[in-house]
Amino acid sequence: MNLLTKRLAKEIKLIFFDFDGVIKKSNEVKTQAFKKIFNKYGKDIVSKVVNHHLENLGVSRVKKISYCYSQFLKRPVNQNELISLSNDFSKLVVDSVISSEYVPGSKEYLLENKYEQEFILITGTPHDEIQFILKKLKIYDVFSKIFGSPNEKKAVVKQLLNERADIKQKTILIGDSRTDCDAAKSNNIPFVYRIDSYDNSKLMNESDYYLKNFSNLI
Repeated sequence: MNLLTKRLAKEIKLIFFDFDGVIKKSNEVKTQAFKKIFNKYGKDIVSKVVNHHLENLGVSRVKKISYCYSQFLKRPVNQNELISLSNDFSKLVVDSVISSEYVPGSKEYLLENKYEQEFILITGTPHDEIQFILKKLKIYDVFSKIFGSPNEKKAVVKQLLNERADIKQKTILIGDSRTDCDAAKSNNIPFVYRIDSYDNSKLMNESDYYLKNFSNLI
């Protein structure tokens, strides 16, 4: 596992990007939202919810909320309740995600696109929500395609690589979660681990490359 260098990056033709923790330092925003959503159930439940969230970065909030109700609160959550909780979550995070810091160099890398690469966004954030966020940030148009939940990352990557078989050997996925790693590995493309504050040593050992920021790639 090696550092992703400028020399290696400039040979890439297609990059799949995760969003939270890769383009924006927004993972903590999502963590705080889960705390607020489950705060009324007490510290023990909140602790379990946060741990589950951090261990499953990249998974949609709907799946996480459903799991937490089933496994920690020991009761199912009905569809109307799930929609309401998901909407509450969105209200808590959207403005904070927009105002959060960029991962150093990520905005410049995307906007300058000095190596004339194709960028595709795949994220666990709901599709309409991530489109709104990207437009507010004025980076919507840098991506040739955008996929938010309920699209599954692994399936999206597979479908798009089937369409772009000519450049599969020059494609990477940059992410910070098990979901991202699995999406890359199952489709036989290199996984680049963007090291964030929540450092997963096992995930780092399984990655093909790593990076801390994009500044050294510009």
